[in-house]
Amino acid sequence: AEKAKTGIRHPQQAGGVSLRTKMFLVFLFIPLIIIAGGSFFYLWHFEITSRLLIRESSIIATQLAEKKIDNITAANALIQTRAKELTDKARSTTLMMLGATFLLIILIVSIYVLRLTGKIKSLAEITDRISAGEVEIEIDTKSRDEIGELSNAIARMQETIQLSIERLQRRRGQSKPIYPTE
Repeated sequence: AEKAKTGIRHPQQAGGVSLRTKMFLVFLFIPLIIIAGGSFFYLWHFEITSRLLIRESSIIATQLAEKKIDNITAANALIQTRAKELTDKARSTTLMMLGATFLLIILIVSIYVLRLTGKIKSLAEITDRISAGEVEIEIDTKSRDEIGELSNAIARMQETIQLSIERLQRRRGQSKPIYPTE
């Protein structure tokens, strides 16, 4: 109670990852890593496509030189057909990876937001119950970030309220509690 009166700030629990760091990871770092991975895959796939086109062109040029292909227009059409097939395959693979990346980011962010808002709603419910007079309610503090700090602050406030009620009851000489518990 004395610490609460003097405004002493309690330090963050050791070893916890701050909410700011978690949000940075979830909303910036993880999506950047996923996008960078997708980009590297995209570049790698186009490198393979380029090598395949060069190989196919060499084969066709060799066949032209050996007179196995009579018409240069047919050879050109064959190269264009192969290039279009490889480019279409790369495009569809890249679009699938992009879609999967967006779904993964949406899933990660949704799970994190649901967990975070769940913790905040739980603390809001606890504070409502304390304000209604349920000062004996148990506060579960598992989080080691700012939400955990808030939970600890509410628990300290709860203890201070309980001590204040007990002191007030002793002064008044009452045997019944100030707030009726149900």
